[in-house]
Order: sequence, then structure tokens, then C-alpha cells
Amino acid sequence: MVRGLLAAASPKQTELQTDCLQKVTTAVDVKIEALTTVSWALVRIRQRVAKQDHCERRKKVEKVSHIPVAFVEKVWTYIEGVVISVLMHHSENYQQLQLSTRRAGHSLIARMKEHSRNWVTEIVQMEKLTDYTSNPEYMNVWNKLMAQQHDFTRDVLENGYGLRGYKQHILLQAFDLKMRMTAYWKIVLRRLVDFMALHLQFCVRNLVNKEMEEEIVQELVGRHDGAIEKMLEESPAVAAKREKLNVSIKLLRESNNVLANIMDKIASNV
Repeated sequence: MVRGLLAAASPKQTELQTDCLQKVTTAVDVKIEALTTVSWALVRIRQRVAKQDHCERRKKVEKVSHIPVAFVEKVWTYIEGVVISVLMHHSENYQQLQLSTRRAGHSLIARMKEHSRNWVTEIVQMEKLTDYTSNPEYMNVWNKLMAQQHDFTRDVLENGYGLRGYKQHILLQAFDLKMRMTAYWKIVLRRLVDFMALHLQFCVRNLVNKEMEEEIVQELVGRHDGAIEKMLEESPAVAAKREKLNVSIKLLRESNNVLANIMDKIASNV
């Protein structure tokens, strides 16, 4: 169509139209180049914000990384005390088994404590490396926090807080980053608490219902230090009772003989 118009126009008009077309083309190219520059600038800003977000999140996770590990240590130390106490109470009449039972309990708890420590460490490392969540609460909390953006900007303009020297887009980016971190951090804390609670409940259930019995049997059968023979030995309490009964029986027999002699003498005198 443009070529048809140029062909139908006079040479002067053609020259003007050609010049106008070149200027329009140049202006469009400039706009496209500007838009491309802005697009790449936005990409770099997003990358920088994402990098800052990752660094901030990593620092926050690093600060609290020792808490889950210490908590797991305390929980298993408490469980160990309870388990050993219960085992010793139920085997108090079988002292020949108490040493093996105590050793099996300590060995099993130590392995489970190490397993939980490694598991918690992996969970913390995953939180450091990724920022994924499918929880819709994240977007709900973030949107509520971002609704305060206008109030934040106005407050900075009125009171300063040492932020007046920064450009507005920098302040808005910082505010957005802070709100994203605040919303996501709630998800991280709740996820750590829930995962640890589920893990500990699962481990304790396995400990009570399955692994403790197998560990004690393995400790008794798998060792070659006469543990099975010791099970057949009577406990010191039973041995003491048997000795008392033997003494009583001996006294009764002696009393019976004395009484028999007395009866014989009485009968002979009659």
C-alpha cells in the first residue's frame, strides 16, 4: 500500500513521504531498543531481588539452624531416660538380664538419635537452598502486607527514618522483599515444627512397637558371652527365698524329730 502511494505521488511528495517513513521507522526502532533495554533492566532487577531474597532467607535459616538439632537432642535424651527406667523396672526381678537390656536400650536410642540429627540437618539444608511452597497462605499473607505499601511510602516521606536519600523504586523493592520474606518465614517455621513433630512421633512409635524388642532379642541371642545361660539362672531374690525355705524346712524336720522323741519317752513311761 505504501509503495502504491509513493508511485502515485509526485517526486517532491515522494521524497517527503520517504523521509517521513524513514523518520517513523527510526523512531520505532528507538522505541523498540528502549523497550528492550527496559526489559533487560527489569530482568536484572528481578534477578537481583531474587538473589537478595535468597541471601536473606539463607541468613535467617542459618541463625536458627542449631535450634532444631538441639531440640532433637533434648527430646531423645528425655526418651532415653524414660525407656531405660521402664526397662529396668520391668526386669528388676531378672538381674541377669538387666545389663543386656540396658545395653540394648542405649545402643538403639543412640542410633535413632543420630538418624534424627541427620534428618533434621537435611531439612535445614533444604530450607537454605530452596524457597518453594504450595501453601496458599503465603500469597494471602503477602497480599495483606503489600496492602500497607502506600502507608509505608507516606510514612517514609513524612518521618524519614534515614530512608529519604533512596529513590522510591528502591524503597518499594526493599519493602516488597521484606514482605515476601516475612510471609515465607512463617511457612518455614511452621513446616519445621510440623515435620519434626511427625518425625519424632513416627520414630517413637517404631521404637516401642517394633525396634526395642528386636534389639533386646538380638543383644541376648547375638552375643556369645553366656547371656542365654544367664537367663536360666535364678535371680538373687529367688535364691534368697529358696535358702530361707530350706532353712525353715530343716528347722521343721528337727522340730518333728524332737517331738517324736518326746512322744516316745512319754509312751515308754506309761
